[in-house]
Amino acid sequence: MARFHGHSEEWESRDIYDRSGYRYREQELAQWSPKVAQLAEKASEVHVLMNNCYSDYAQVNARQLADLLPAVDPPGQWPPPQDHPSNTS
Repeated sequence: MARFHGHSEEWESRDIYDRSGYRYREQELAQWSPKVAQLAEKASEVHVLMNNCYSDYAQVNARQLADLLPAVDPPGQWPPPQDHPSNTS
């Protein structure tokens, strides 16, 4: 399991919007993509929680991270089969 809660400068604030008001840049998520993929190689399930719940930050960042990860079908099959489109050069 990986939990993304942001790293707002207001982390110690009692206001949840200040604490969770961090939107990851795509470059940051791109650095995490291989780490999440490595977790998937070692586990039958991987859960990624986006807890940066200000505005639409969690939903947008979840979609961005999902788009950066290689496709896997069906869930739990990792690495993808040799004939999977993600394995073609």
